[in-house]
Amino acid sequence: MGERPYRNPIHPSSAFEKLKQMPLDQQIVSILVGHYGELRTFKPPRWVLSYSPWIQ
Repeated sequence: MGERPYRNPIHPSSAFEKLKQMPLDQQIVSILVGHYGELRTFKPPRWVLSYSPWIQ
């Protein structure tokens, strides 16, 4: 997923396994896992760009 200077990125499947073990709403986790392919291609709306300096 994301790179950090203090650790290596983890693979999405490892992140999903961690989410499944956490005390989270598992229905939301399963929806996230099921739609992950769609999220990777998500483009934020134009109006978000003017408010988010880190999104280019």
